[in-house]
Amino acid sequence: MISIELIIPERELRLCVRVRKRLKVGELKSFLRGFSGLDNGCFFIIDGRNNVPDDVTLSEAGIHDGSGVIIGIENDEH
Repeated sequence: MISIELIIPERELRLCVRVRKRLKVGELKSFLRGFSGLDNGCFFIIDGRNNVPDDVTLSEAGIHDGSGVIIGIENDEH
């Protein structure tokens, strides 16, 4: 288990969560869609200047205990 901070600048929101290192990025995004109510939103996790693919684990993405994960939202709602 790792403790990380999820930072969503568009919502001025910071969440501290404890998750499994083997959790896939796509699974985390799915949780965030349900939690935020943005079912039509497109979440992306930023690693440096790149978007992290959904099929890698948090550990493979370089996320470790104490990491701050920046999450961007593109909203497709009209």
